[in-house]
Order: sequence, then C-alpha cells, then structure tokens
Amino acid sequence: ANEDRLLSSLTHDERATLAWLLSKLLVSFESGTAQAGLPLGMRLEPAHLARSRRTAVGLSDTPGLLVAETIEGTPAASAGLARGDLIVAVDGAESRSEAVLAQAIDQVGPGGQLRLSVLRGNDHHQVTVTIPARP
Repeated sequence: ANEDRLLSSLTHDERATLAWLLSKLLVSFESGTAQAGLPLGMRLEPAHLARSRRTAVGLSDTPGLLVAETIEGTPAASAGLARGDLIVAVDGAESRSEAVLAQAIDQVGPGGQLRLSVLRGNDHHQVTVTIPARP
C-alpha cells in the first residue's frame, strides 16, 4: 500500500527512470565473486571491488568486472583472458554488473561468441570468447 501511494504521483517514464536508477544502485551492493563468468571458466569481482583494487595499485578508476581467476582449458583461458583483466563492455554494452554478462551469454547461447572489451592495466584490448555447450 505504501509503495502504491509513493509511486502514484509518478508518470510511466518517471517510474521507468526510477527503476533504472534503482537497478544501478543495487549493482553497487553486489559482493564477493560474480557467478556469471563461471560458464566461461572465470571468476569475476563486481565493479565496486574492481574500482578499489585498480586504484589501490595506481590504475585508472574504471568500472567493470574484474577477472579474479581463469581456469585452464576453458573458453576464458583460450580467449586469452587473465587475472587482473577488467571487462568493461560485452558486445558493446557497458559491463558494470554480472547481469549484463549473464544476459549476453543467454542471448548468444551455446556455440555463440561474445566480443569483450578489456582493460589489461590501462591498455584496451578486444577479446572474443566462445560460449560452451551446457553440460
């Protein structure tokens, strides 16, 4: 009831904007290691951890998903992704949350490919990773 009362004065566009802002805020609460990279063979850290880790070692304060580990013999390792890489975009879409990567993996499906924009240090790279078949 309180939600309806609070939202009743907002237009449809204002509600959409509010939902978008809230989703951005919720991303900042992601903690620990992101699970979206597991099908590709990597563990990821969310944007807020990536930013603090990068700035702590003198790298640019750039949001993205930080590669914490790649597993040998997986699509991530085959594509050349390595610990410390920062995934800043997936097929051109900013990648500040694991939801973006998970959605892209689902859309492309097994056997498809994703183009990842990656920062290695402060150098930009493009990496193509193939989505594996589901077990």
